[in-house]
Amino acid sequence: MRQSGILNAGILSLKMQFIVHFHQAVLDNNLADITVAYESGWNKYTEKFYSKTEWPEAELIAPLVNDGAHFHAFLKLMLNWI
Repeated sequence: MRQSGILNAGILSLKMQFIVHFHQAVLDNNLADITVAYESGWNKYTEKFYSKTEWPEAELIAPLVNDGAHFHAFLKLMLNWI
């Protein structure tokens, strides 16, 4: 069981890192990073972790990015898009 918890924490950490990186790309208005994050990261994580369930609500993810209002709106749009 402990190994499963560590694995789950590692997966959670990867997803958190992705959201934080994606948020920074949006803040920086870095179209190249946004494109890469969306095309490889967003789709990869959606297929791997959320193929049978939905992404967490934007309100649950928002604290990872200090409740950034612009990113929150962007994330809601992305979550409704898939």
